[in-house]
Amino acid sequence: MNRAAGSSVAAGVGAVQGGASLYGLAFAGSEIDPQHSVTESLTAAVLANMVREVVTLSESFYLLEVRRGPAFLLPMSGVTVNGASPDRETWTHEGQVNGPDHSVVGRYSARRVIHVQWSYDTTRPWIGISPLQRCSLSAELLAAIERGLRSELSRESRYILPIPTDPARSDYDQRVKDLTGSRGGGLIVGRTMMGSAVAGIGSTPKGDFEQLRLGPEPNRESVEWRAQVRAAVLMAMGVDPAPANADPKTGALQVAYRLFLTGLAASLACIMTSELCTKLERCVRVRFAADVHNRRLRSAALKNLIEAGVPLEWALTLEGFDFA
Repeated sequence: MNRAAGSSVAAGVGAVQGGASLYGLAFAGSEIDPQHSVTESLTAAVLANMVREVVTLSESFYLLEVRRGPAFLLPMSGVTVNGASPDRETWTHEGQVNGPDHSVVGRYSARRVIHVQWSYDTTRPWIGISPLQRCSLSAELLAAIERGLRSELSRESRYILPIPTDPARSDYDQRVKDLTGSRGGGLIVGRTMMGSAVAGIGSTPKGDFEQLRLGPEPNRESVEWRAQVRAAVLMAMGVDPAPANADPKTGALQVAYRLFLTGLAASLACIMTSELCTKLERCVRVRFAADVHNRRLRSAALKNLIEAGVPLEWALTLEGFDFA
């Protein structure tokens, strides 16, 4: 059965790529513990790309090549999973490893393929399901809203400046031609109001000479819908959208990032390391940068949580502190 396709309809949506980048950069800045020749293949680039694929495309496949010296992890594409048994260890993975000038297609046993999934349906556990597929309606709605806004904002702006002219003159067709060909420039056209013809007015009204702009006018409702649907999609990806509008001086961004690392990112790391430990035959752990370098940040986040009314034991658990 072929691997599940990701939610391509939302692939170009900024919120999706922003959420995936948050995961990717968090893992790129992490460390693998313990350091060993087998784990040297888990570079920052590999971890970042692996987690981005898992978040956006539902799953990631890497071929484990063991040569003299360190092991190598090669990204795979077009993977088909086959097997006559529910036992994952008996499955085979047929796919290709790509290079600039040559690609290799092969069939590999399960022990040689690292297969990480965001989630899966119990009826088809060999096919991953991404958060975007879980909330496909919201993802498609956000993509549709952004396509509509892009279409509206891609319209060129034009300006009309009326001046007095002979009222008997008829050059409508030429004016239309000039307007459509203006490409953002200005036009000089006949006036739209005849001040001299208005009873009691001896001069042209001021409004007759005001510049008129024709251009993009985004619908306010679409902008508001975009913000709401964007928040729903980010939440489905495990990313809290609220800190984006928070004041950095309050420490809300630091607290939110800490919660992200100790929550969804740490959970995804557990899923990944479970597969890595099995295939690399060595227990590994992902240690995020905040765990390695920023105990002070954790302490500050703990203080903010307690001041916000979070119970002490819960706050300690959220920040990864051990307590008796």
